[in-house]
Amino acid sequence: MIDHRTYGFREDDYIYAAHPDPSFARRNWLSLDGEWILEHRGSERKIRVPYPIGSELSGVDFRDSGTFIYRRDFEIPGWSEEKRYLLKVGAADYESSVRVNGIELGSHVGGYASFALDMSHALREGTNRIEIEVRDSHSPFQVRGKQTFLRGPFAVWYAGISGIWQPVWVEETGPGLIARAETRVDFVSRRIRVVAYLDIADESPNAARGWELSVSVRSSRGVPGSGTGGSGGEAPDGFQAAHYGERTFLAEYSERDGRFECSFGFDEIGAALWSHSEPNLHAMSLRLSRDGKPSDQVESYFGIREIKTGRDGIRINGDKTFLRMALVQGYYPGGVYAPESYSRMESDLVALKSLGYNGARVHEKVESPYFSYLCDRLGIMTSFEIPSFYLPSSRGFERYASELEELILRDMAHPSCIMRMLFNETWGVWGIYGCRSKTRKFVLAMRDLAKRLDPTRPVIDNSGWEHIRTDIVDVHHYLRSAA
Repeated sequence: MIDHRTYGFREDDYIYAAHPDPSFARRNWLSLDGEWILEHRGSERKIRVPYPIGSELSGVDFRDSGTFIYRRDFEIPGWSEEKRYLLKVGAADYESSVRVNGIELGSHVGGYASFALDMSHALREGTNRIEIEVRDSHSPFQVRGKQTFLRGPFAVWYAGISGIWQPVWVEETGPGLIARAETRVDFVSRRIRVVAYLDIADESPNAARGWELSVSVRSSRGVPGSGTGGSGGEAPDGFQAAHYGERTFLAEYSERDGRFECSFGFDEIGAALWSHSEPNLHAMSLRLSRDGKPSDQVESYFGIREIKTGRDGIRINGDKTFLRMALVQGYYPGGVYAPESYSRMESDLVALKSLGYNGARVHEKVESPYFSYLCDRLGIMTSFEIPSFYLPSSRGFERYASELEELILRDMAHPSCIMRMLFNETWGVWGIYGCRSKTRKFVLAMRDLAKRLDPTRPVIDNSGWEHIRTDIVDVHHYLRSAA
C-alpha cells in the first residue's frame, strides 16, 4: 500500500488505508462490512458485504432484480445516549430503506451516490439489529450504466448487479456535527475558502449559538528551494514547496446559512500545486466544539490545481496537457463492481500509470470515494461520468438530477477529477435533437446544475456525440482510419 506519511500526513491522523472515505473521515468509526443474512423471495443466504449480489465474492447467486433484505446484529463499543451515531452506506443499487431495532431511519434512491442516516434514536446498549432493504430492477428509466436493461447481457451491456456494493459503517459524533464541507481555491486572490455546514440535534431557537469551528491545515511535502511545488509553464507564481508545519484558522458562523466559513492565503500554508507528476496534498482537520467541549472532528485534505480550457486545449496549472486516459469501466474479478480489496484497486491504478497513462476515463460508473483518494495520491487525472439511463421519463429525470447533485457534492474534494461528463453518446436522451423538446431542456438544465454546484471543472454535455452547450468538444472515433 501507499506510504501515506510521505504525502504530508502523520501516522496518527487516521487510518487512511482502511477508512472508506479518507476525504471526509472521523476517527471514531465502526465497519459493518462482513457477513450479513440476505433474504430474497423466501430464501435466506449468508452474504459478504460489500460485494454485490450475484458476484462470486458475495457468496450468493440470486438474480439482479427484486427485493433484498440485508440483516445483521452489531454492538456499539462505548455507546452513550449523549453521542450521535451516523449510519453510512457507500452505495446500494437501487432503492434502499433502513430499519434499526424495528425503527425506520429513512430511505434513499440511486445506485451510485452515498447516503447517511442518523441512527442515534434507534440504538440501545448491547446488541442492535439493522435491516437494509434494497429494491432493484432492469428498468431502462433508472440510472444503470453498463448494466443490462434486458433479462441478460448483450452487445456492450453486461450482467447487472444489485444490492450493497460499497462499504457500510457507523461514525460517532457529539450532539453537533459537521454535515458537509467544501474547499474552494481562488487563483486570482490566491486564497482558499473552506465552508462547513452545521447539523445539530437540538431544534430550539438559540441552539446554533456558541458553536465554534477551527480548521487546521498542514502543508504538503515539497523540495525546499524549488519555489513552485512542481509546477511549470504559466503556473501561478508564489507557491512555496518548503514544509510550513500546521496552521489553524477559526471559522465564522452564519446563522442565516447554517454554515461556517474561513479563508487563508496560499503563503500562509506553504501552498504546493497538485499535478500528475507531483500530487501534492494538504491535510486538513475540521474541529467542532461548543463552550470548549469537542463535539465532532473530521479529517480531510485538499489539492491545489487550476484547470483551463480553450482553443489550444486543456491546461493544468498553466501547462498545456495532453490527456492519455485509459477507459476504466470498474469491473473487477470476483467482485464485479467491488474490488476484492483496496490493494487490488491500488495495483490496477499503479499499473495504469506505469504504462504511461496520466489519467483514467471512468466510464458509465461512478467509482467509490476510496478510488478517488488513490487517484489523488498517485497523481492520476480522472473524469466524472454519471451512468446512463436508456429511456427518458419525468420521474427518471428527477432521480437523475437528485443523484447528480449528491455525487458532485460528495466528490468535490478530489483534485484528481478534472472534468465532468453528464451524458454519453446520446444514450437515453435522443430527444436533444428537437430544439424545443423536454429532453433537450433537461440536458441543458443538468449542465447548468453541474456548473452551478461546481464551477471549477469543465463540463461535457454529451460525450462523443452531438454537443449543444459544452466546455470541451470531444468526438468518439470508431472508424478504421482517421482520414
